[in-house]
Amino acid sequence: TRVDWWFAYTNLTKRTLVERGFPEDRITCLNNAIDNDAFFAELGSVSDAMLDAISSQLGLVRGSPLGIFCGSIYPDKRLDLLAEAAERIHAAIPAFRLVVIGDGPSRPELEARLAGRDWARCVGVAHGPRKAAYFKLAKVVLNPGVVGLHVLEAFCAGLPLFTTTNDKHGPEIEYLEHGKNGFVISGGAEDYADAVTSLLCDRASYAAVATAA
Repeated sequence: TRVDWWFAYTNLTKRTLVERGFPEDRITCLNNAIDNDAFFAELGSVSDAMLDAISSQLGLVRGSPLGIFCGSIYPDKRLDLLAEAAERIHAAIPAFRLVVIGDGPSRPELEARLAGRDWARCVGVAHGPRKAAYFKLAKVVLNPGVVGLHVLEAFCAGLPLFTTTNDKHGPEIEYLEHGKNGFVISGGAEDYADAVTSLLCDRASYAAVATAA
């Protein structure tokens, strides 16, 4: 509290400072982000032919619910919960498909967990239009573990993001407004799956959340 001025990373920083007695009129909230122009351009460059090709590879009927995970694959991402929740979502909505984009030390474990499930794929690292194509096909982003700047990619594509309560989230979790542009679920895989299934089955609610995202 001895500095002249604070440039706060997000409103979470700002609230923390105000709670500790720092004058609010000497705080500028920057709302840190990455430059999203390139990703917007990649989303716009995805052709129908590319979408059809990827849909065919996934056995996905265009318009059917696709959930994607995109990011590094390591324990703090709660991949056990992701796999169990995906099983429950698929049981409730047989047309549901899951694509995991990324790589990391926990990838072999996740691939073993999803083995034999033709509705789930780990596709490895994807960049450029190929990565954007998965976002164009998706209905939701499923990231039950720690959330950081990837939340912005979900919102660029107009996709609701589902995560869980977690004290390890990056400060960018501040941009996710529960029930408005995404969801922070308290509880286990059943609660997580129920929340995703409910939104996917309610067209009006889905449209409202996707628009806010």
